Amino acid sequence: MQFLIGLFVVALGSLISGTSPWPYKICKVYKMEQLMFISQLVGMFIVPWIIMFFICDVREAYDQIGFINLVICNLFSLVFGVANIIAINCLYKVGFVMFSVLEGGTAVIISTLIPLIFKGSGVFKNAPDITSYSGLLSIIAVLIMVISIILMSVAGSMRDKDMGKVEAKDHVPIAQKRFWRFMCIVAGVMCTGLLLLNTYYGSLLKDAAVSAGCYENFSSLSIWTFGMFGCIFINVLYSIVLMIKNNTYKIFSNMKEFYSGAISGVQYIFYLFLVGLGTPMMGALGASIGNGVSLSGSAIGKQIIGFLCGEWKGVKGRPVKLLVLSIVFLFVSIILLSLSSYVNK
Repeated sequence: MQFLIGLFVVALGSLISGTSPWPYKICKVYKMEQLMFISQLVGMFIVPWIIMFFICDVREAYDQIGFINLVICNLFSLVFGVANIIAINCLYKVGFVMFSVLEGGTAVIISTLIPLIFKGSGVFKNAPDITSYSGLLSIIAVLIMVISIILMSVAGSMRDKDMGKVEAKDHVPIAQKRFWRFMCIVAGVMCTGLLLLNTYYGSLLKDAAVSAGCYENFSSLSIWTFGMFGCIFINVLYSIVLMIKNNTYKIFSNMKEFYSGAISGVQYIFYLFLVGLGTPMMGALGASIGNGVSLSGSAIGKQIIGFLCGEWKGVKGRPVKLLVLSIVFLFVSIILLSLSSYVNK
């Protein structure tokens, strides 16, 4: 029963993650860099830290974690932050389909299979080997996830063609495309930083928070406060550079969109909080299964936003069928990942 609760918690979080970019779809005044700055600084830094100061003795928790561990944790999140910057450029250079397949497929493979090869911390250190029955079932599930990502990407491309949209990649020379395709894979590897932070250091950070007075069910917030400086720093810095370059630094010019950006950031932290809460509940395979479910649910959440924002309005035929099939494949992969946990018992 606890496994199913954990699975539900992570799946819910992943849907929240997938829908968190909604301001980028509906905001008319603020540019991408303004929304990034607000969501990162306000939603992902200021708000969580205000909560953290209320639920535990932050200084004591710092002493429990240790400086070296803090540096390592923030290197994980820094890698994720750099991946975001690379991803923004890759998406423009190679187009949606190629980016989604290379970046998304790589992220699924790395985040799901790595915890089976290099054991995590806490309950995750008892994960089965990748050559076990559970490991082999996980590999099959990952392959199905990759197929689903390909189908979903192709469906998006067909939808854009039906609606007369042309991707910006057409002007990019062949040699540059090859480079940016490679960078998509790099981004896919690096974007797993936050999930692997939870896998390898989540237990340490949560234990430190609990020992500093935090109630255990809220302790997973400590992962995304103590360990997120690297990510937030690099993304805020990048957004500032873009705001100066594009003369879009007036972040208080529209308070409605300001609040939208902040809410988006809070949504993402809440997703991470649920991942940190739910994955240990799933047992030894919680990191592997949780990471896969997290990425799958996020992909579904993004499609939900697309539907709500009218991206699929009037689209019929093959694009819709491919999208439905890709979602079915995602659910099949989640079921197989869940079964791998029971095979392990």
